[in-house]
Amino acid sequence: MSFDLSIDAIVRGHAAPQIYRLDADLPLAMLAGQVAAAGGELFELNGELMSETAGLMTEFARVLRFPDYFGKNWDALSDCLTDLSWFDARSHFVLAIDHWDYCASPILQEILQETITLRADSETPLYVLLRSDQRNIGKFLSVG
Repeated sequence: MSFDLSIDAIVRGHAAPQIYRLDADLPLAMLAGQVAAAGGELFELNGELMSETAGLMTEFARVLRFPDYFGKNWDALSDCLTDLSWFDARSHFVLAIDHWDYCASPILQEILQETITLRADSETPLYVLLRSDQRNIGKFLSVG
């Protein structure tokens, strides 16, 4: 299976860091392997577990292996996403949030966008891929 140019650029860390809508048919397991081969790190989050703030904080902490000092609040989430120093990614980070329609939150969207902006010029930029059970997930770009 081959990816189109847009998803390939994200996998390799050559696309503009931003929030993208992920095609529902694209297997994340394959994507994870390609991101790793390109020197990046992919984190797959399950939006179904993040419909409430406590679940969201727990899922981010589990998947991104946040340090014990993670405070499980919005400020702490922002701080940990901006840091990510406990990972050895050489090129970029990709957050893939499946079932985005369950956890879509203006606060989370704002934190993700701020983190993308802060990391954009770093050695390890952040890309966010959103997959939804619904076709309308807002203004996000479509790739895949």
